[in-house]
Amino acid sequence: MPTSAFSPTRTLALLLTASLLAVLPPEAVIAPAQADETAAAASGGPPSAPAIDLLVQRAKEQDPDAQYTLAVLGLTGKLGKQEPASVIRLLSSAAGRGHREAIFLLGTLQLKGWNMPADPVRAAALFTRGAQAGHIQSQIALARALYDGNGLSRDRQAAATWFQKAADKGSGVAQTNLGLMYLRGDGVQQDAGKGLALLTKAADAGLPGAQYNLAAAYAAGEGVPADPTKAQALFSQAAEAGNQRAQYEYGLHLVTGKFIAADPREGMKWLLIAAVGADRPLASQARETVKRLTPTIGNAAVIDAGELSKQWLTKRQWQQVKTQ
Repeated sequence: MPTSAFSPTRTLALLLTASLLAVLPPEAVIAPAQADETAAAASGGPPSAPAIDLLVQRAKEQDPDAQYTLAVLGLTGKLGKQEPASVIRLLSSAAGRGHREAIFLLGTLQLKGWNMPADPVRAAALFTRGAQAGHIQSQIALARALYDGNGLSRDRQAAATWFQKAADKGSGVAQTNLGLMYLRGDGVQQDAGKGLALLTKAADAGLPGAQYNLAAAYAAGEGVPADPTKAQALFSQAAEAGNQRAQYEYGLHLVTGKFIAADPREGMKWLLIAAVGADRPLASQARETVKRLTPTIGNAAVIDAGELSKQWLTKRQWQQVKTQ
């Protein structure tokens, strides 16, 4: 059965989870850039030698918390070089004892094909185990698998059910995806009010992905009356928070004056920021857009925008350093 009692080993495992999720590629989602909920990475060096020795001893005694923690430390490089087979063996052992985080992580690695053949079917089976045990991230992963038909038969009604379970527990990612489904009548009966409420709840909680999707809905009038003022405010919030998709689309709308009031220099600033983001295809698209729009707004405005983008990126980098 899943572990639930407090232990120092379990506490360390949970503290390391954010760090691990930042290393793994983000999950595919219904709408772009929904991985914000796990974007913040934990910091710090590896545990002390005595702490590692204690973890190894407990892992040998089949303590699933210790096994999971050692696997996470190995994946994040905090134990130096570690054989992938050892990581998988530790996770498999912990998962076999009902450790919900281990079940989810093993499923994620199986889905990604991390040092093993990618197997969406086995990954979905693991996500199902974790979801049925009440693990929020497993519920979201299972909902995504059902939505996309990845490892399971496509069943968007069932996907909505699992998104709902995670949303009820406060997951902004689940609230965002479920909100979009209600706005579009995708797998559920269309209910713009319910969709808007879910998106707004996640956006108000500070989830940049929700802010972006809500902005896009208000900009295009998708499921809600078009509202350029709300769209601009939400695009700005999501862009400032580092959502690359929001940075790109906000910048594009500002340059072209589509949906929101035009501000070409500010728009070019956000396009230049998106052009150096982590999503490489999107960054490439942003660079091409900058090249295409430069003749329209002029070199001087682009140079000014370049300075503004440098200032923003420098400030952002400094903020990230201060939080480490």
